[in-house]
Amino acid sequence: MIYWGPVAAVGTAVGMLGYAWMTIPYIGGWMVLGIGCVGSVLFRRSLFLYVTVTILAMAIGMLRMGQVGDAYGKEWENRFGKPLQVMGTILEKRASYIDERGSMVTYIMQAEKVGIGREVPYASGNGGNIYVTLPSSPRIGIGSTVQVAGVLRPLTYTMNPGTYDRFHKDRERNIVGRLRVKKIADMQLLQNGKGRRYYVQRVRETLYHRFCRVLPTEKARILSSLLFGGHYDELPPALIRQFAATGLIHILSVSGSHMALLFAALQVIGRRLGWPQRVRFIFLVGIVCTYGALSEFAAPVVRSLIMGLISAYGVVLKRRYMGCQALGIAIAGMLLYNPFMVFDLSFRLSCGASAGILLWYSKFQFILQRFPSFLRESLALCASAQILVMPLVLASFQALPVYSFIANLLVAPVLDLVILLGLGSVITGSIWTPLGDIFLYPLQWLLTWAIQGNACLAAFPYSRYWHGALSVTTAAAWYIAAGAVFLKKRQGYIAAGLSSVVWVSGQMVAWLTVPAITVYSFDFGRDSAVCAVTADNRVRLWYNKENFSSREDISYTVIPALQYEGIFALDACTVSGKDTKNTARQLAPYLTAGKVRQCFGRPPGCTVFSGRQPYYLSWGRKEDRFPAGACVEVFKADKTEFFTMPEGVCAWIVHCPYKGREACAAWKQAAAYKGVYCFAPATDGRVRMTYVRNRWLWETYKGARE
Repeated sequence: MIYWGPVAAVGTAVGMLGYAWMTIPYIGGWMVLGIGCVGSVLFRRSLFLYVTVTILAMAIGMLRMGQVGDAYGKEWENRFGKPLQVMGTILEKRASYIDERGSMVTYIMQAEKVGIGREVPYASGNGGNIYVTLPSSPRIGIGSTVQVAGVLRPLTYTMNPGTYDRFHKDRERNIVGRLRVKKIADMQLLQNGKGRRYYVQRVRETLYHRFCRVLPTEKARILSSLLFGGHYDELPPALIRQFAATGLIHILSVSGSHMALLFAALQVIGRRLGWPQRVRFIFLVGIVCTYGALSEFAAPVVRSLIMGLISAYGVVLKRRYMGCQALGIAIAGMLLYNPFMVFDLSFRLSCGASAGILLWYSKFQFILQRFPSFLRESLALCASAQILVMPLVLASFQALPVYSFIANLLVAPVLDLVILLGLGSVITGSIWTPLGDIFLYPLQWLLTWAIQGNACLAAFPYSRYWHGALSVTTAAAWYIAAGAVFLKKRQGYIAAGLSSVVWVSGQMVAWLTVPAITVYSFDFGRDSAVCAVTADNRVRLWYNKENFSSREDISYTVIPALQYEGIFALDACTVSGKDTKNTARQLAPYLTAGKVRQCFGRPPGCTVFSGRQPYYLSWGRKEDRFPAGACVEVFKADKTEFFTMPEGVCAWIVHCPYKGREACAAWKQAAAYKGVYCFAPATDGRVRMTYVRNRWLWETYKGARE
C-alpha cells in the first residue's frame, strides 16, 4: 500500500467536511468506524484495504470534528450579554481603526480568568480567546497581561461565497466572542510582555532594526516579511498587488518553498562541514524549529516542517523517503490536532500545491523532455503546483496570474537568493553584528532588482486572467482530466472523454436555463447590497451603507463577492446611506461608464425587473406601492411595521441593519403566518434569485432552495 498516507489524509478531511457541512449525527462516526474495522478484518486485497483505510479515516475525522465542534464555546454561552471582568494575555494585534470614540485597536486575548459584573475575576476562562477592542493609547504589547471590563458579545459573520472565511478561522483559533472597552478606566495593565509570543516579537523587532542599519525602512520591512511572514499592513499596497498579479504572493508569507530552501541549505552546510548524519539531523531540527517559531508556526510552515523532518530522519535511518507518505502523515496529523484547519485557505493551497508537485511533476518532466533542463524543470514545477489548486484559486481570488511562469523563472530565483542571504545575515549577525551586515549589501541590490522586475511584469497588459468560481461540472471535468494521466492508455482516453461529456453537459444545462435576470442579495452586516444581472449581461448595483466605522471595506467585501459570481464590471451603480461620497469613490473604478449615483435619506423605491412577477427594491418608505405579485426587497426593514405587510407580494427579502437578526426573525414569522416566502441575508447568507420560465427560483448561501 504505497499511498496509504494520502488516502488516510483525504479520508480524514472528507469525514471532517462531511460532519461540518451535512450535520451528520455524532453516532454516525462510530457506525462508520465499525464498518471500517469489520472491513479491515474481512478484506486483504489492496483495493479493499484502500477502501477500508478511507472509511476508517473518515470515521476518525467525523469523530474528531464532532468532539472539537461540540466543545467549542460551550462554557461561554451563558456569559454573552453580561458585563464581565476578564483577565488574560494579549496574543496578537488584529486591526486598528478610527470611529466616533477615537482611535481603537482590536487584539486577540486569551481569557484566563473571568468574573461576572464588577467582581474580581476568579473563574477559569477554559482557554478560550476573545476579540478585545481597546483605546490605542496606552499601547499594549504582545504577551502583556491585562484586565478589561465590558459586555461580552457573540461573534457575527457575513455569509457570502468568495469572501474571507472568518467563521472557521475563529474556530481554528478558538475565538469565542468579542468585548469592547469603552473607556480607559475599564482597562488595567497587570504585567508587561511575557511568554513565547512576546520573545518571538522581540527577536523579530531586533532583527528588523538590524536590517535598518543597512537597508532603507521600506526594504527592511519587505525583507522581514520575506523571511518571517506577517506584518502585511506595513507593506506598500502596490507591492502586494504586484506580487499577487505575478503569482509570487506566497513568497511574502513563509511557505513550503521557504522551508525547502532552508532544508537544502542546511544539508549542504552539514555535508561540507563533514558532520555525521545524526549530528546533521539534530542541527537541522534546532534551526528549522527556531525558524518555524519566528514564523509563528503558520499552517504551511508546520506542514513543510513535518515533511522535511520525516525526510531527514529517513536519511538517518537509511530508509527510502516517500513524499506522498510524508505529506499524508503531515496532513492527517495537523487535521487531528486542529480539525478546523481543514477550512484554512493557506493550508489547502499548501497541501494542494505539494500534492500536485509530488503527483504531476514527473509527468510534466516527461512531456517536456525536448525542452532545455532549466526550462523543463521550472515549467514542470510551476504547472504541477497549479493542477489541484486551480479551481480553489479561482473560487478564492477570482484570477489566475498569466505571467506566473516567467516570474517563477526570472524573479523567484533572485528572491530565493535574497532569502538565503537574509537568513545568513540573521545567523552570522547573532554572532557578530558587522558580519551580518556584510550579507545585506548584495542583498539590497538583489532585492531592488527583484521588486522592479516583478513590478515590470505586473505592469504588462493582461497580467491576470479574471474568472469567477468554476461551476461544479467544470471543476469535476478538470479533475477527471487531470487524473486521466495516471491511467493506462485506453482508460486514459475513456477518462478524457468522460471529462468532455461532463463539461459539455454542464454548459448545455446552463445554456438551456439562462434566466431573464439574476438578482444577488448580499450579507455585509449593517451594510446591504443588491446586484441585478440581466440576460444580456448588463449589471446594476445598489449599495446601502449604514456602518460608518468600516469606511475602506469595499475592496475586500463587496468586490470579492461580486467577482466570485463572475461580475467584474458595473453598468450602473447607486449608493445610499452614510458616507455616500467615500463609497462612490471606491466603487467608481468598477463602473464602465457614467458616474455613481448618490442618494440621500430614504429615496423612493424602484422596479429592478418588470415581468409577470416583478422585482421591487424599497428603502423602507411607507409611501412605496408594490406591484402585484412582486418580489420585494427592503433595505431598512427594521424600521417598518410588520402588521402593515401588504397583500399580493410573492416574496420578501429583508435587511435589518439596526435591529439585526431579531427583526429578521420577526419578519420571517409574519411572512410565514401569511404564507409568503421571506429571506434575510443576515440569517440565510447571500440570496441568489433567478427568473426562469416566468417564475422565481431562490437559493441561499446555506444551500436552501425554493
